[in-house]
Amino acid sequence: MSPKSRKQSDVMNYARTSATIGGRYRAFFASAVAATLLLQITIVTDTIIVGQLLGPVSMSGVRVASPIVNILNVLAMLVGVGGATLVSIAMGKREPDSANRIFTLSITLSITIGLVFAVVVTPLADVLANLISSDKTTVSYTAAFLRIVTAASPVYILASVMALLLRADSCIKLSSVVLSAAGVANVVFDLLFMGALGMGVEGSALATDCGMFVAVALSLLYFRWPKRTLRLQNPLKSLLSHDNRGYISGIMKNGAPGALRLFLTCVSLLFLNYSVGIYVGYMGIAFFTVCGNIQLLAMAFFSAAGQAAIPIVGVLYGERDFGGVRLLMRYVFRIALVCVGALVIIIWIFPAQIIDLFIPEGLDDCTWLLRLYVIGFLPLAINYVLMYYFNTMQRRSIAITLTTCENLAFYLPLIWLLTLSLGMVGTVLAFVGTEFFAFALVMLMASRIRRREGFDSLLLIPDILKEIVFEATLSASNATASGIARRVKGALDSCGVDSLTSLRAAMGAEEMVANAAGLVQNRGRNVLFDVLVSDFPTHVQVSMRDNGAAFDPLLSVSDEEDDAISVMLAVVSNAQYHFTLGMNQTIIEVEKS
Repeated sequence: MSPKSRKQSDVMNYARTSATIGGRYRAFFASAVAATLLLQITIVTDTIIVGQLLGPVSMSGVRVASPIVNILNVLAMLVGVGGATLVSIAMGKREPDSANRIFTLSITLSITIGLVFAVVVTPLADVLANLISSDKTTVSYTAAFLRIVTAASPVYILASVMALLLRADSCIKLSSVVLSAAGVANVVFDLLFMGALGMGVEGSALATDCGMFVAVALSLLYFRWPKRTLRLQNPLKSLLSHDNRGYISGIMKNGAPGALRLFLTCVSLLFLNYSVGIYVGYMGIAFFTVCGNIQLLAMAFFSAAGQAAIPIVGVLYGERDFGGVRLLMRYVFRIALVCVGALVIIIWIFPAQIIDLFIPEGLDDCTWLLRLYVIGFLPLAINYVLMYYFNTMQRRSIAITLTTCENLAFYLPLIWLLTLSLGMVGTVLAFVGTEFFAFALVMLMASRIRRREGFDSLLLIPDILKEIVFEATLSASNATASGIARRVKGALDSCGVDSLTSLRAAMGAEEMVANAAGLVQNRGRNVLFDVLVSDFPTHVQVSMRDNGAAFDPLLSVSDEEDDAISVMLAVVSNAQYHFTLGMNQTIIEVEKS
């Protein structure tokens, strides 16, 4: 049986599958990959343009500056991922006021932190360039690049934070446009400033700043998006209010693992540049510049795989839909492994051609080293997904341990020892070995917690809640509507729920599925439902999430064509509607007789 046929069979058998949330994840993932890949491509293109127009010394100067510039990404990750994670969880818990507070605080913090960074770091560009450069021929280029880029720190941080917050509110297209526009504008201004105007490294830095200004300008379109659910509060009041200190702390805690990863990457990159500069020379730095830029492109897939899951995992975690989390993560791991496998194969086939893109004269005897380097992408991809996952599930100790081992505890000693003894070969082995060792350590940690707390998998997810008596994924049609009604009633009857209560709950599920199947806006679409039925002491709850056109049954009861919906709402005790993750969620409750 083909995978497609098997999925359809599962749906017809009313089994819970990843079809609904997996389809939404694909939309998040594709959008994140497209935006991140384009942004990474433009960063790589920027390096290529510098190398082609200004030569390897200027390219190395920009490379040496990258750890300091990456601190801006660290700060953006701290606020952006932390804010987006808490916004998603608040949405899952149905706490709109908390979501709005976190949204406002994230924006306010990003601007404030950026201003402080610019005031402190920009005047120290020359001092920093001398401190981080092991080869003094690159100092002037590094200082010039740092001075211009750090001056625009508030805009740099805000652009990335806005993209993450927009994705948390399912505004994935605009989020992608924001990041993509930054990259495209960067390349266009590179060609203008460095090519046409001959501004050198200063032109490259100015192009980076212009790209971020374009991104922030486009992100403002969100405030005119009709389906947005997040609202700005008074920024000054949000930042100074004593009530919001807990929210600020929560943003920082949830953003810490990702930010720490980037920060330690900066530290390890400084150490890598210094060690390679001493023991190998600037041509060694040039080789690892090639490796680093290839890794940037690869991380468009790795990072997107993890980040795209944040809003969905956050909402499901807030709803305590642990079965949905389990299905989603299995799907995420499959996607990540397919992507990394394809990338490794491509790099193994064309290593020399890839090196020539960056350095026209090539690098002697380095193709096999590049092949060895990319083997580390296999555990790196899984480690990225695990870091974002455990952080969203509030298992920050695992996420922080993983990050620390990858970039500090394992990596730095291995770089020093192996580079000293084996040169560039040792540096490559340090990267590959670190990723495998870090993955093994996280699996040991998760295994220990699983045994101690009684979980049934290394994802550390509780079993399906005992209140849930039935869950299924199905296609919206008249046939499945009547079928799900029978299944819901049967499940509740078998739990001892009185016949009238189970009948009302079954009627609610049937009418919502049938309505989606008949909705004009859904014609030509394969509308999928996730249905969860819970038996509580005082009432029965039916939660239905679908990927069809937006439809709020609470606003349509006055329409003549929705008489069936009106009847359904009349017989239930309570009904709620939410539009999250770009999908409808209707929750009906029936009090027990």
